[in-house]
Amino acid sequence: MKNYEINLLISPDLSEEEVRLLSEKVASFINNEGGNLIESKSPLKIRVGYPIKKKKEAYFITFVLSLESEKLKSFEKKLKEEGQILRYLITKKEPAKEIIRTKVMPPREVLREVPKPEKKVELEEIEEKLEEILNE
Repeated sequence: MKNYEINLLISPDLSEEEVRLLSEKVASFINNEGGNLIESKSPLKIRVGYPIKKKKEAYFITFVLSLESEKLKSFEKKLKEEGQILRYLITKKEPAKEIIRTKVMPPREVLREVPKPEKKVELEEIEEKLEEILNE
């Protein structure tokens, strides 16, 4: 089985209860296809970047699931049949890799302050030094 992430934009015309029922319906689609629902995020009402089917807002839901790649087409067909789903995006999700650190990174060195000149140099002294250098 491969892991997938499914993002749904659902019509804002539905009540929160209807959105919850629709998300349960999508979860049942996953189970009917023999998949496993790994994670489901609660619906958020968002403002979309451009009108989708003349709607400027939508409910956004994300599912993470594992499913056989052969069953993905029939699952996608069921999503298309749902009239309240404005858009969906299915992406393949790679399993999280375990990070093993072998070396401990040393802490960053503290920046050293640049020493300030102790006395101010007068303009006349600078001109004298320049004349010495140029005359040599």
